[in-house]
Amino acid sequence: DGDDNTILPSGTISIFLRNKFTLNQLSDITHLLFHADYDDGFIAYLNGVEIMRSNNFNEFFPSFNSTTNMDH
Repeated sequence: DGDDNTILPSGTISIFLRNKFTLNQLSDITHLLFHADYDDGFIAYLNGVEIMRSNNFNEFFPSFNSTTNMDH
């Protein structure tokens, strides 16, 4: 829809991103904030556990080539 800053090959349905970080003292964390700037849907995992997703998927377990049911 023309508002993306990332350039992907035409026809790309999905991308997988991984961000590794180190937490030295788990006890120092009392709250965790997750912000996602996405187009058109996302599912976020932390250590293999789903922590957040957009609410516009048709399936509960979408495959890598699933699309959303509405644009975001």
